[in-house]
Amino acid sequence: MRKVLVSLSVLAVITPLILGIFSQINPKPTLTGSESLKGITIKYPLDDWKPIKPSDDFIGEVIQFIPTNEKQLDSCTIDITISVQDLSTQLLSLEEYKNLAVERIKNNNPNKQITDDSKDSPTLSKFKAYKLIYTRQEAQCKLQAIEVGTVRNKKAYFITYTADSAKYSQYLPIAEAMMQSFQIIENN
Repeated sequence: MRKVLVSLSVLAVITPLILGIFSQINPKPTLTGSESLKGITIKYPLDDWKPIKPSDDFIGEVIQFIPTNEKQLDSCTIDITISVQDLSTQLLSLEEYKNLAVERIKNNNPNKQITDDSKDSPTLSKFKAYKLIYTRQEAQCKLQAIEVGTVRNKKAYFITYTADSAKYSQYLPIAEAMMQSFQIIENN
């Protein structure tokens, strides 16, 4: 009985230490900035990422975020893009829109493997979503991307995180935290 108590005491002391070490190795991103526009709100790391609002030429693209510590012109793209597409002329279910997204990706990236990771029941703004992971080549850059989207109130909302394959894992926790902060502002 005494060995069990000693073991439990040691475990009680060691567990917080181990958790503390892991939280320092992989700290959660701090999202201090916020953007609200066109029916959405998203939080982002204010000091490390810069929001860019596209010109009207980019149909559907609402806002893009790029890291401020990366030289985008000298290196491969790293960005998180939020897009909203009006579906009022073609009311689509989530599954139908996901199939259109897969076709769009295939058209832009022939012969590329697309992984449908929707089986884990992803959500976007607390709504059922699809999740697609794929790679693409852009000049000398081998890019990896993840797209998470949902359909709500006759609109498709999707977030795409794209990064050079070598830096994809580095920025993935930020992208995931931003996706979790994303909110669709519904009008009742």
